[in-house]
Order: sequence, then structure tokens, then C-alpha cells
Amino acid sequence: MSIFRRLHICQSKQINVRQRQIFIMCWIIYTLAYLGRNNLSVAITALETSLNINKMSVAMLGTLFYWCYAGGKLVSGYFGDYVNNEYLLLGATLVSGLSNILMGFVTETWLLMVVWSINGFAQSALWCNMIRIISRWFEQEAQGRLVIWLSTSMIMGSLMAYLGCGLLIQVLPYQFSFILPGVLLILAGLVWMLLGGNDAKSEGFIVGKNETAIQGPEKPSGSIGTFILSSGLLLITVACLAQGMVKDSIGLWGPVMLEETFNIPAGTSAAMLWMLPLFNFVGIMAIGFLRKHRFKDEPLAAIFMIASLACLQVMRMTENQWVYIISLCMLSALMYGVNILLLTLYPLRFVAQGRVSFVSGFLDASAYVAAGLGSMILASVLDGGHGWSPVYLLWMLMTVLSLGFLMLIVHLRKRKEPRSR
Repeated sequence: MSIFRRLHICQSKQINVRQRQIFIMCWIIYTLAYLGRNNLSVAITALETSLNINKMSVAMLGTLFYWCYAGGKLVSGYFGDYVNNEYLLLGATLVSGLSNILMGFVTETWLLMVVWSINGFAQSALWCNMIRIISRWFEQEAQGRLVIWLSTSMIMGSLMAYLGCGLLIQVLPYQFSFILPGVLLILAGLVWMLLGGNDAKSEGFIVGKNETAIQGPEKPSGSIGTFILSSGLLLITVACLAQGMVKDSIGLWGPVMLEETFNIPAGTSAAMLWMLPLFNFVGIMAIGFLRKHRFKDEPLAAIFMIASLACLQVMRMTENQWVYIISLCMLSALMYGVNILLLTLYPLRFVAQGRVSFVSGFLDASAYVAAGLGSMILASVLDGGHGWSPVYLLWMLMTVLSLGFLMLIVHLRKRKEPRSR
């Protein structure tokens, strides 16, 4: 694979093979995790019809997932810097798989909420532990490139959900859109049990010339409160809110947006969104390309947010379904780009402090709190018969707020630069 070129990371071919195994397994697991969460968006209409529940109940499924995901991010992000990431990743994968399978058999609304909340809590332990595993298996110069490629797993998982599950529910009961992803997650967990690894050092490998500088300390030191206040984490947290609300609302409600705006049948609307993951892939790859050309992360995220505002305005005004779909796909791609910059690459700045897992979990938690609130507000607006226009306005306001904090971060950084010279 081209992403492994020029790593210069090993004294033997054996570690190179192990690194490939670790990366590929992480990619597969996170692909299936996205399949095992975005399948809900495909099954929303079928759930409403089969179980006779309203949009607020469906929104609560998404909201509880997001909030349990957010709370779990804080827990797993914190403990991920102290305990064995390999075991946390294994347990999370198996529990997520079991939760998806149970969703295919549960019919009571409150039980659906409990099971999907467990899925959210389990999946919260995946990304931050993967990021820490990557940081302890690969040299620092390779980590940024690898986590960008790892993020493409979100695209494949979304594509499998929208296209695969979208077609599946047209020929089989909706329950199979949960059972099949659950089985695949459990199988992936069993393979990880055989091939997974916590870090290179524990297997007797040496990564790079200066292992301590690359991998950071075994355990972080100092107060977590002091770290939060001194690291600038709170400012970047506010900047993450818009992408959390918009990106994940599109992931959950995208098919419904098409169904209700243009009267497109369920299942067909999900299949029509096959372009969405492809646009998201372009958004992720654009970040890698632009960073190669010396674009800094925060200004680049600001540019993507400004472009997102333009997409939202087009969606508010257009009556053409294909213009709408392309604008929606572009909006999602831009927010995926912001996600890579702020939630994927930013935590790698804290390898030396041993806080990669915590920062990743903290930022993800804030984004999913916003996603949960956004889902509830969205459902309330729709059940009230107000249509989608107020939702777009809310997303625009959140984007402006996040953009303002990004510009503040850039301004503060510029003020500090002369002092550091």
C-alpha cells in the first residue's frame, strides 16, 4: 500500500508486516463500526412504520447514541492513556456487534433506546484507542498521513450503510440491516483477538531512532484539569461543535431529508445518497493534499466552514433535487474535512504529553453532545411541521460560532509567535 511508503521505521521486515496488520485491522473495524451506526439512518422510516413511533422517538435513538458516545468518549479517552488499548478495542467491537444484533430482535421502543445507547457507549472506545495504538506503532512523521487514511474507513462504512443496507431493506425486513452488521463486527473482533497489538515495544520492536520522543511516556503526568486549562483545549472544543452537529445530522437524517423534501420513497433515498461517502472521501483527501502544500490546520478548517455556509444557503433556496443532493454531499465533505483537521490530527499534537487518547475523546465528546442536541431540536422542528429551513438556519448559526472561535485561535497563535522567536 502506498501509504506505507517512505516510513523508514523498522530494522526488519517483521515489524513492517505487523504494522500493516495493525493498520488494516483498525481500518476494517472502524469501517464496520460506521456501518453499525449509520444503518439506523437507513432504517428510520421502516422503524417508524413497523413500530408506529414518531420522529421524536427516532431522534431520541440518535440523541441517546450521541450522548452515550460522548460520555463514553470522556471515559475511554481518559483511561485509554493508562490501560491496554488492545483490550479496550476488542471489548468495544464485540459489544457493538452484539448491540446491533439485538436491535434486530427488539420491538419495544424503550428497549431499542437502551440497546442503541449501549452501542453508542461501546463505539466511543474505538477511535481514541485506535489513535493511541497508531501513535505507538508508527513514527511521528507517518502518523498524520496514516490517521488521514484511517479516516477513510468512515467513508467505506457509510457507503456500505447507505448503498448496502438501503438495498437490503427493499428486499428483506429492516431487522437484517442491524443483524448483518452486528455479525460482521463480532467476526472482526475475533480476528482482532488474533492479530491485534497494543504497541510495538510490548512485542519487542523498536520504532524509529528515538522511541521515547515518538511514542511519548507510558503514562501521562500532571493534573488533567491543569492540562485542559493550559493546552487551549477549551477553545478548540467550541470550534468542533458545528461539524459535530452538521456532519452527524446528515449521517442520521440524510435519507429522511430527501424523502420529505422531494417525496422520494424510503430505501430509494438512501441509495440516491451513494455519492455522499464518495464526496466525503474527496473531503478527507483534500485535507491531505492541502496540508502537503503548507496550509495550516486552523485556517484550512475556517475556509472549509465558510464554504459550508454557502452550501447551506443553496440547500435553503433550491427546488431541484439534484442541486440539493450535490450541495448536501459537498456540505458533508467539507464537514468531514473539518473533522479530520480538528478531531483526528489535532490530538496527535499531544503525543509527547501522553494525552493523545484523552484529547481525542474530549473533542469527540463535545462534538457528539452537539450532535445529540441537534438531533432533538431537528425532530422537534419537524414534528411541529416547520420544515427543514429552520434546521438549516441552526446549522448556519453553529457554523458561524465555530468559525469565530477558529479565527480567535488563529489570532492568539499569531500573537504568541513573535514571543517564541
